[in-house]
Amino acid sequence: MNFSTSLVWATERWLEPDLYKIYKIKKWLISRNQILEERVVEIIRKRRDYKSKNRDQVYRFGPYQATYIHESARLAFEENEYETSEGLAVINKRINGIDVNPSCNIGATYGFGHCMNIVIGGIGNCGDMNFYSHSITIGRYEEKRPILGNKIVIMPGAVIAGNSVIGDNVTISSGTVIINLTIPSGVLVYRCKEDGVIKYKSAKKDYWESYFTN
Repeated sequence: MNFSTSLVWATERWLEPDLYKIYKIKKWLISRNQILEERVVEIIRKRRDYKSKNRDQVYRFGPYQATYIHESARLAFEENEYETSEGLAVINKRINGIDVNPSCNIGATYGFGHCMNIVIGGIGNCGDMNFYSHSITIGRYEEKRPILGNKIVIMPGAVIAGNSVIGDNVTISSGTVIINLTIPSGVLVYRCKEDGVIKYKSAKKDYWESYFTN
């Protein structure tokens, strides 16, 4: 069993034959299997939960599967296989509830949390080792795209949009909406309960270390 086997099966299960050239997508996946396996293992092995899982658990774990599908869609996009890329992105959306534009750079190393309602439509630039929790939205606002640094933890329900710049080692609390704001490095961002204003304070710890290892 490997990621490719599951995804080839999912291609038949989740795509409409009249809209997508399923045979072409399957053939492309099989031909890129080794490249994708190596690419994805390089990403997920830096997650703190990776070493606690045996081989079968790795292939069954939803966030890892979502990573494989996104990297497949991303690679197809890089190779100008746009129809294949779109089809794979649709599979990720239907299986995992993850809607990530294949053209979008979300980092060389990253992690998905629970696979539900993750929407990433556009990022101007993005660092590494960022963690994307469920029910988050990152994308354009008035044609401006946010810029993300390294080692950012985005908690459930957060929104990052527009001309926002997020520094390194930042944790964005649940429900925080950041639009056209600049956030410095090394802080915890939160929404003040009293007035709803977005504020930040020095982080007491490096929250990204809960999800990744160096």
